[in-house]
Amino acid sequence: DDGELRPIAILPYIYRIWMAVRKADTRERTRNMHDGAFDSAESHAWNLAVKAELARHEGKVFMAAFLDCVKCYEVLEHQMAYDATLAEGCDPAIADLSFDMYRKTTTVQVHGAVTEPIQPKRGILAGCGIAVHHLKASVNHRLHVPDLKDYVDDLTFHTVQKTVEQAVIYIDEWLAHMNEAVPQMGPNLSVQKEQVFFNKSAAGKLWMKIRPDYKGKVASQAKQLGCTLRGPNKSSLTKGPKVDEACNRAK
Repeated sequence: DDGELRPIAILPYIYRIWMAVRKADTRERTRNMHDGAFDSAESHAWNLAVKAELARHEGKVFMAAFLDCVKCYEVLEHQMAYDATLAEGCDPAIADLSFDMYRKTTTVQVHGAVTEPIQPKRGILAGCGIAVHHLKASVNHRLHVPDLKDYVDDLTFHTVQKTVEQAVIYIDEWLAHMNEAVPQMGPNLSVQKEQVFFNKSAAGKLWMKIRPDYKGKVASQAKQLGCTLRGPNKSSLTKGPKVDEACNRAK
């Protein structure tokens, strides 16, 4: 299926050298954008799990939404990302040089067929060490969602409220905002991969009552970035299959 093809691009070698030299000059700014640290996927999952457990201990309602951007890097709009990068404090010299390679004409090859030279307006190279910070700057500058966390092209936000109604309304309103704002950056959100997590069953029931046509997953357990977040009294998603696999090996 040609629609599932992903572009492969090779960074100019001189750019790779320049990027390695200049990366140190961006370290302080990028750490500030990432709240002081570049967390792993596991750290993101544990941080969220701790907040969910604290909310349960305090008798409050915890809900979270997990979103997946479709081909996030490949369709990011250049001018928007450039403006956001400057607005987030990047040195103009670094921003100009980083985006300069996207201002040149390029050709695209698919199954041996090569296009005429074109002027691309979207798409940054995921292999570029600075590209992830261009994406982060775009997320910070355009979305303005409280407690929004991102890891590569996955987005997560959560809320802790006193009542089920407050939690459901909060997640619903910010999801609507995300589904409107993210496409303006270039990427689209995969509705089928969306997940809404809750720690109280009443929240899940209310969600399905007000959003009966919701196409994402609504449950007290969610899996994102290879890590699983589970509500109270929920066993591991993989425990059953792992036990069966161990029994089969024993036979």
